[in-house]
Amino acid sequence: MPDIKEIQEIQKMQETQAIREKQEIREQQEIREKQEKQEKQEKREKREKQEGKANTLQDEISNIVYEGEAQSILSYASCRLCPRQCRVNRLKGERGFCHAGSTMHIGRAAPHFWEEPCLSGSKGSGTIFFSYCSLSCVFCQNQRLSRGEIGEAISVEDLYRHFLNLEKLGCHNINLVTGEHYLPEILEAIRLAKKRGFSLPFVWNCSGYQSREVLAECEGLIDIYLFDFKYIEEDTALRYSKAKDYPIRAKEALAECVRQCPQSCV
Repeated sequence: MPDIKEIQEIQKMQETQAIREKQEIREQQEIREKQEKQEKQEKREKREKQEGKANTLQDEISNIVYEGEAQSILSYASCRLCPRQCRVNRLKGERGFCHAGSTMHIGRAAPHFWEEPCLSGSKGSGTIFFSYCSLSCVFCQNQRLSRGEIGEAISVEDLYRHFLNLEKLGCHNINLVTGEHYLPEILEAIRLAKKRGFSLPFVWNCSGYQSREVLAECEGLIDIYLFDFKYIEEDTALRYSKAKDYPIRAKEALAECVRQCPQSCV
């Protein structure tokens, strides 16, 4: 059996070890606290930096005239963005024929390889599909999207970032599909992009049911018009898309597209 002296030495060693372990635990805790403090500081600085950028970005976006006595044709307050001219106040939650509200919604933003070959090229057309539509085609192949059943809400800044992302993916252009009911914000995003040196061409991919006066607002911002001319007869347009005036509106719109871009209407 160990004598008293050996027992005391063992106890002393155990106490020393216990003290050392406590000290190590305390040091580790101090290190963790220091790391957590540093991480919080870095996150706070990063958040403040991002908020600063967001504020700067917002300052660069020009104001859209939504309300006032002299209503702009690009106003959501009395919507006239398509030939139906519903004149509803989308800012107050009213919905017209297309059912779109005052916040942009998109269903997809990705390279698209099945557009016209001159647009898709080898790396795809940077296509952004917008939710809702001013027509009601019985043959619509994107009915859930055109009826607004799917899609995510985005801001002007978000749309601008989609432009940048599609550019990074190597797309040849930015292809804006069925976006007339969100035109005020789309044009704001394009202006912002061009102001910041964005170089890809913008394609306006439309159904053909457009307002000539509204399209005139796109001059200098849209580089290529991809025009889908659906009907030449009023009765057919009414029967299949609930738009009897489609032929005349499409002819007027096409003439405006050619006026703006005589060499780049597809």
